[in-house]
Amino acid sequence: MMETLEQITAEEVKRLSSLKLKKFREKYSQFVIEGEHLIEEAVNSDFYQNIIYVIARNDYDNLNFLDMLSGLKILRASAKAFDRISETENPQGIAALLKKPDTNFEYESDIITVLDNVNDPGNAGTILRTCYWFDVNQVILGNNSVDLYNPKTVRASQGALFNVRTKETEDLKTEIDALESSGYKILVTGLNGTDIEEMQVSKNEKYAVVFGNEANGVSPSFINNKNYKLVGIKGYSACESLNVAISCGIILNRLRR
Repeated sequence: MMETLEQITAEEVKRLSSLKLKKFREKYSQFVIEGEHLIEEAVNSDFYQNIIYVIARNDYDNLNFLDMLSGLKILRASAKAFDRISETENPQGIAALLKKPDTNFEYESDIITVLDNVNDPGNAGTILRTCYWFDVNQVILGNNSVDLYNPKTVRASQGALFNVRTKETEDLKTEIDALESSGYKILVTGLNGTDIEEMQVSKNEKYAVVFGNEANGVSPSFINNKNYKLVGIKGYSACESLNVAISCGIILNRLRR
C-alpha cells in the first residue's frame, strides 16, 4: 500500500507552470516531463540522478508504477493544479521535475551529430531519437537551434534525450573546428552535396555530421568551407527537399553500414 503523499503547494505549481517557457527553464535549470513512458526512460538512464521529484494527480492510481518510483519523492496534485503544470491535451496524470544535466563533454562517439539552426522542436526530438537508434550518443547544437528541453522536443525524443549526451554551444564554428582538430571528418549536408551512397565510408574514420535549418539549410559559412565535405541524398522526383530528421536517419544509416 502507498502511504499518504504530500500535496504540492500552490506556489510550486505556479513555478512549474512557468517552466513551459524557455526563460524560466534557463533561470531554474529545470524542466518537466510527462507520462509514464518518459518517466520510466529517465528512471532507467543516467538521468535518474536528475529527477527532483514526481507529481501524481490525486486520481492517478497506477500503484505498480508508483511502487517503481518508491525511491523518489512523490507529490500529489489536484486535477486543477496538474492541468496548470501539464503541456498535453490529455495528460496521464503523472509528471516529473528534472534538473538539466551538465552539458560539457569530451568527444567520444565515433559519429557526432551537429545541429545548426534547427528550429522545429519535433524535428530536434526526432533527430535525438534517430541518433539513439544508430548509437550516435553525442549531439551538439548551436545556440541558434531549438531548446532541447522544450516540452515538444522532449516528447518527440521518446526518451532519447535521456540516453544521448547533448551540448549547446555559443560558437558553433569554434566547436566544429575543435572536432576537426580532434580527428573528425566534417560532413556538411546540402542539396548540392555528393550523394552519401557514393561516399567511401571507413570504420576507422570519425565523422561529425552537420544538419541545418528546415528552410535554409546549413549556414553558408559551413557549406562553403573547403575543408569540409558537402554530402547530400539523391532524389528521384521533383520534390525540392527532405525533412531534416528524415535526412538525418538516411545519412546515419549510411555511416553505420
